[in-house]
Amino acid sequence: MSKETKQIEKSGEIMLKETIICVIIVALIVFGNYKLQDYTDETVSEITGELSKIREDLLEDGILKNAEKIDNEKLKTDIEEIHNRWTDRNERLSYYIEHNELEKIDSAIVSLKSSSESGNYEDSVDQLEKTEFMLKHIQEKYALNLKNIF
Repeated sequence: MSKETKQIEKSGEIMLKETIICVIIVALIVFGNYKLQDYTDETVSEITGELSKIREDLLEDGILKNAEKIDNEKLKTDIEEIHNRWTDRNERLSYYIEHNELEKIDSAIVSLKSSSESGNYEDSVDQLEKTEFMLKHIQEKYALNLKNIF
């Protein structure tokens, strides 16, 4: 065997190793994104579900209930529970989602909490919708699909 043949074989082996390493890295990235997307989807559906329950408590046939019909204590407890869940989930989400996006949701939840505590239920409904919209936006923005890649 000549020197050139040995060099070609050696470079072929190196290329094969590099290709395998690249495939493994891409597979790890796709798998990691899949797991993170699951966590994001789970968080969004959990918080959105709780927000929907609160909306049902506030609205009757799409119209805001009278203040006397709204159980203010239950509303405060439910919103506090959402805030606590969000705080727990926020830490892990901050590893891979822009902090700016997470802060917007956090401030919307705090606004929801303060407007409901002050008895301003119209603003509470607005904050509910705003929070749901931002949660769904994050879910779509960080999904692994062709729209987000290109």
